[in-house]
Parts: sequence; structure tokens; C-alpha cells
Amino acid sequence: MDRSQLFINDLKRLHRQAIEGLRGVVKAPIGAARAEPVRRFFDAIHTFKGTAGMVKGYEEVSRLLHDLEGKLASRPVDELAADAAWLTDANRALLGVHAIILKRILPAEASAAAQAAPPEEERGILAVRANGTTLWIPIGAVLGFLPREKFAEKKSVLASGHWIPVLAGPRDEIAVISKVAAGIVAVGVREVVGLRTRAEALETEAAA
Repeated sequence: MDRSQLFINDLKRLHRQAIEGLRGVVKAPIGAARAEPVRRFFDAIHTFKGTAGMVKGYEEVSRLLHDLEGKLASRPVDELAADAAWLTDANRALLGVHAIILKRILPAEASAAAQAAPPEEERGILAVRANGTTLWIPIGAVLGFLPREKFAEKKSVLASGHWIPVLAGPRDEIAVISKVAAGIVAVGVREVVGLRTRAEALETEAAA
């Protein structure tokens, strides 16, 4: 595994830690009991910010976390522990980070998943056109579809009881709700080409 992939894996791990840190804050009762979860969340986003700043292409992740850290650092921990209003800013920042990470890793992960599809998915690899390229998504990773009017001009949508980021352009007609390694995302596509077998997907990739 090359150095860049190690950094990417580290970013995904730190991303999960930041999300879990925020969940820990939300679950704790407002007041003194929330102080320690707040400190753990601070530590998580600080480390995440520093690592993102060292990975080319993830500068925006570092900037979002830097801005969030700056807002929170201006207030005492005990004050934050007694207030829930700042959680909206924290959640918005992490949702933005989530969208950036998925946007950069989704094409590579989708193609890799198609190549590694197990035998039971031989009859179910979805071919879609997005950003002028073909993505391959094992049918087992597809959780649903959204028509354009459900996701157009939105940064996130509510699906299965969870807010998930939308990665779509102005000309995308369908959003495919897909499960990838870093989480669930609604990715906009121009068209759904159809189902392919693993062999057909590999042949198409080789010919491209």
C-alpha cells in the first residue's frame, strides 16, 4: 500500500472518530456530564484537521474543521457542555466533510467493489453514467433511488431516518443511494445504463 493510500485510510478512520465523538456529546446529558465528551470531540476534530491538511486534495476538509475548531475554541468547555446550539454548526461542518470525502473516494471504491464482487452478485452490478464516466456499483450496495425533484439543489436528504449527503450536479437526473466504505451517500447520475455481470464490467473497464 502506497503512502497516499495510508493517508486516505487515516482520514476515513479520523472521520469516523469525529462522527462518533459528536454522537457522544449528543448522547450525554446537558451540563457537567457533557464536558468530557466535548473535550474528546475537540481532540478528534483537531487531529482530523491536521491530517487532512497534509493530504493533497483535502484542503477543504482541513478548512472546514479549522473554522469549526475556531468557533468552539473561543468558548469554555463548561459553557459548551451546558449549551446545545453549537451542535448545529458541528453537524453542518461534519456533513460537509462527509460529502467531500465521499465525492473523492466514491468512483475508485465503486470500481473496486465491482471488480471484487462475490459470485452471488454476478448478475447484479449496476452501471451508471456520472461526470462522463461509468461507475460500477454492486447491486447489494444500492439502497434506493431518488428522482431529480427529491434531490435537486439540496446538500442532504432524509433517507431511512438519516440525513445523508447529496453529491449531484445540475444535469443529473437520478440519485443512487449507495453504501460505500465511508458511509451512505446519494450520488447523482445522468443515467442508469443497466445491470451487468462482473465479467461484463471488467471487459468494459479493460476496453476503456
